[in-house]
Amino acid sequence: MFEDVRRLRDDLRALADRVEKLEEGVSEIRADVAALERRLREVPISNLYRDFKCDICDSKHLVAVKFKCTSYRYEGWWGYWPK
Repeated sequence: MFEDVRRLRDDLRALADRVEKLEEGVSEIRADVAALERRLREVPISNLYRDFKCDICDSKHLVAVKFKCTSYRYEGWWGYWPK
């Protein structure tokens, strides 16, 4: 019986160590997500897809923006079109 208690205690310590490492990983992930959210807020059109609704036809999410490379001056379109 004493051996069983010792084995259970060792298992419990091992589990506690694993939980501690997992909690550290979760903290790192939370910090990464917060950094990504901050960076996303810096993008001028970050909510465009989610929030767009056409006032004329009521379509949602079907939106495109014209972009321009400020270095090469290339222009193009980026967005979502009907299939």
